[in-house]
Amino acid sequence: MMRYFLSIILCHLTIFLDAQKSVSTDDLLFGNLNVISTENSEAVLELPQFGALSIVDKWEFRTETDEWDFSRQEYTLRASFNGFSSKNIYNEINNVNRETFLLFEKQYHENAIFQKYKSIVELYYLQQKNMLADSLLIILKDKKAIVDFEIANGSSSNINELVNIDFAIREIGIDQNTYEFKKKLLLQQLGVNSDANQFLIDTTAWIRNITIIDVLAINDVNLNSEINLKSQKLKYRNLELERQNSEAKRILDFAQLKYAGRNQLTALNEFSVGFGINIPTKSSNIRKRSEALVDKLEDELELKQIKANVYQEIEELIFKIKMKNLEYNSYDKYIREIESSKTSMSFDLYSDPNSGLEYKLNNLKLHKDILNIENQLVEDYLELLMIKGWFLYYPDVNFLSDNFKLD
Repeated sequence: MMRYFLSIILCHLTIFLDAQKSVSTDDLLFGNLNVISTENSEAVLELPQFGALSIVDKWEFRTETDEWDFSRQEYTLRASFNGFSSKNIYNEINNVNRETFLLFEKQYHENAIFQKYKSIVELYYLQQKNMLADSLLIILKDKKAIVDFEIANGSSSNINELVNIDFAIREIGIDQNTYEFKKKLLLQQLGVNSDANQFLIDTTAWIRNITIIDVLAINDVNLNSEINLKSQKLKYRNLELERQNSEAKRILDFAQLKYAGRNQLTALNEFSVGFGINIPTKSSNIRKRSEALVDKLEDELELKQIKANVYQEIEELIFKIKMKNLEYNSYDKYIREIESSKTSMSFDLYSDPNSGLEYKLNNLKLHKDILNIENQLVEDYLELLMIKGWFLYYPDVNFLSDNFKLD
């Protein structure tokens, strides 16, 4: 798919690839260049664990006097209690919160991987566009030499053509300067210490459109990070509602031990024990239960909306990829027909070098169009993988390789 313009036969074009450093996408993703690292995702595993919830919520010590007579001082030790089912709910909430932190960390890591994939793709197509620009420059310079020769021999009809060729050459030069500048920035972003002029990505195993189309048939979107995060939040809402319902049913509020030495009785008779008992009703804790229920219903609706949006984005991307694939195939078929025709040879036969060069120039422009189509196709493909959550679920897979396999 991505190697079409390398097959252009221009007898006067020679590219010295041996002088340039060729790097595979495997090296970029998993080699010493260390484009993808999982170290950050391990740090979140060290999140602190909270202690288990005890049956006693808090201890209180109270003291008061009567009529400013300190001999009538009273002392109270009170224990407030959690609900009997609160301990399990509390532990589950802690687990959900921990899982949520892990998901946030994974989402951050996923975005970093996605950006690195995009940088590699952009770097690859800048390389291809630069090589194509070299071919265009050679043809334009040959055309300019022919026009210069005709003008030198007294022809003035080709002066406008010479101006157009000169501007086209300058425009390609500007484009190539832009390509080189972008390549330097991308190499810095990827952490690659290499001269942009000497850096090439190996094209032998680059992803083909046929392979991309095969990926579309795999229907798996349960790994989407936004869906997972919202599902996790819904788990928390369910537990919060359960906690409020449990709180409304809590019967034992507190127990206390009171000491009051007013009547100078025996020590045993100066102590008293008290209890606080809740009597659950339908309106017990109704406000907090209602708020928890509303929050749960809101998150359920948001989850449905997120799922609908994700499925819609996937359908739109699949449609765009299929349309780009059809466009690519149309261009590819047309270019193959042109290259297999004998039209170019006929120009050489009739000694019309200017027409022959024009024919090759138009052919290269078609290659430039199909290169842009491929670029957009691969970018949409990466976007699809991102939405499906595959970058994290398959960390050892090189999705830019044409022979990747999913475990």
